[in-house]
Amino acid sequence: MRLLSNHQHLHEATVVYISEITKLLLYILCALGLIGIAIGVYMTGAHIYDHRNDSLNVLLQALVIDIITILAVLEVVRTILSYLSEGRVRVSLIIDTVMIVTLNEVTKTWFENGPHIEAFYLVGVTAILMGLRILAIQFGPSKAEK
Repeated sequence: MRLLSNHQHLHEATVVYISEITKLLLYILCALGLIGIAIGVYMTGAHIYDHRNDSLNVLLQALVIDIITILAVLEVVRTILSYLSEGRVRVSLIIDTVMIVTLNEVTKTWFENGPHIEAFYLVGVTAILMGLRILAIQFGPSKAEK
């Protein structure tokens, strides 16, 4: 019986240790994400400066892609902070992140005059993700708690 108690204590200590290391790594990842956002804002300003003599169309293309990339990193940071505060990952935040990344790819394909079929596939994926987002909001645990 004592062996089981010692084993259970060791297991609980290991779980706590791994949980604390995971939280530390997530805090570091969150800090790196915030640094990445700051660098992204700086790079967006640099792209505006670099394209100051180009046409407005080229400037806006670079600006849209940069902003969507910053939003994708911001969504990852939001997901991490949500996990750290609530102790669970919200599916809607993950879907938001994937939608923003997919939207970024649609925008790049569109601006680079890539194959239209690829853009249509990406738009289809985005539409499916939008449907999943609506379902996650409608039938999620926070809705059931109310």
